[in-house]
Order: sequence, then structure tokens, then C-alpha cells
Amino acid sequence: MFKIEVKLKVAEREVSVEKFAAMFLAEAIKAAQAEITPPIRVVASQPVKPDVSKERKETSRVLRVKEAAHLLGLRPSTIRAYIANRKIACVRIGRRVFVPREAIEETIMKGLIPAKIR
Repeated sequence: MFKIEVKLKVAEREVSVEKFAAMFLAEAIKAAQAEITPPIRVVASQPVKPDVSKERKETSRVLRVKEAAHLLGLRPSTIRAYIANRKIACVRIGRRVFVPREAIEETIMKGLIPAKIR
């Protein structure tokens, strides 16, 4: 009959089948993870802009539609519908639309339902 002899070598050393399989799988997993995870690119030439939007929101007299929607817990499309139906006041500068803070406060007060006193 035939005699088959298989010798597994890793780094010029003979290893068992179990050890070879474990090392092979570990290398395969490393290679797969390297393909899956994108390399991290650091771009040093672009300066980091400070976040002034929070500061602007607190000090400005008018808000963008998106900011007003966030403040009221509504969608921007709802705010635009309110503006179109004249349920809330707006300021137009060119094509840009802003909502005054006073209009937001009035809208809140209109919707306020007083609590019952027992």
C-alpha cells in the first residue's frame, strides 16, 4: 500500500496539524479584518472649525427653519407648512427664510393648555 507523510512547517519548524490550523486561521482573520476596515486618513492641512452654531442659536433673534423645527420638536416641513399657512411669522431675506424667536414663543403660548386646579 501507500504511505503518505505530511509535514507542516511554520517558520522552518515542524508543527502539529492543530497548531498549523490555529495559526492559519489567525492569519486569515487578520487579513480579512485588514480588508474590511478602511485605513484611517489624517488630513493635517485642513483647520478644524470651532462649533459656533450653539453660540449663534443662543444669541440670534431669528432661527433657520431647521433650528426652529428642532426647538419645537417638529419637522422642518411642518414649520414650512405653518409659514405657508401663516400660522407662524417669518422673515425672508432673499430666498432664505428665518423664524423670529418671538414667533416661536407665541406658537408655544398658543398651544399651551392651562392645568386644572382642583
